Amino acid sequence: MEGAGRARKPHLPLHRAATGPTAARAIAAAANRKGSQGPGSLLAASDGSSRLVMAGMPWSPSDVLSLQAPQAALSPGREASDAGRRCALWALRALGIQPAPIGRGAGGEPIWPIGIIGSISHTPGYVCALVARGLGAVGIDVERADRQLSPRAWGWVGGACTLHEGGVREQAAVFALKEAFFKLAYPSVRYRFGFDAVHVAIHGASVGCSLRVERDLSSAFPRGLILHGNYIYFSAFVLAWVCAPPQRGREASGK
Repeated sequence: MEGAGRARKPHLPLHRAATGPTAARAIAAAANRKGSQGPGSLLAASDGSSRLVMAGMPWSPSDVLSLQAPQAALSPGREASDAGRRCALWALRALGIQPAPIGRGAGGEPIWPIGIIGSISHTPGYVCALVARGLGAVGIDVERADRQLSPRAWGWVGGACTLHEGGVREQAAVFALKEAFFKLAYPSVRYRFGFDAVHVAIHGASVGCSLRVERDLSSAFPRGLILHGNYIYFSAFVLAWVCAPPQRGREASGK
């Protein structure tokens, strides 16, 4: 995504998007209970109207065979992506969906079964996926918690954020949350927007965060829209995810 300067405060009325006592928050509570081990298996939650399943696991190129992925389908640089899709199939199975190949859209985003939305992420050492039904869109991202952004990079990413404690880990959390938002919004927006398009306010890992859209991206993501986000630290990673209610971004979520 392109770089951007410090965002202006919105002058339009705020559009609050909330799903009440959401399954997303239940997932966050379960993930936090796992502590330093992280969500190394399956986490599932439902609030009656929506259901989410998160799947995550440690991963390295040497784990390809353990995922039982056809070797012919793997190529250098694609192993992590394919591992992420295997993780997504695992989550779909837990959601009660018969596993089927997950395709790729024109922008590289996953193509999900009808009625299902989802998102996939990977970083060296970990892959994860989030799938759901009954929501409008979801986005997930995992990053190294010790990732040190250069002053220039942080100027792009951190120009629209409010930190809780500051430091490298929190900067990594902001980066992950903005990446998760991009994956959530892209299927509706259909173009690559900058880090300044959303303001992230960190409230603490046990509380979560809020995301405020800073400019009109699409009819589903207007300027002033506020979404709740979640993030957790575990091992050497930070994992972040954002969900939108059914009236927002009905298309399948990004990669």
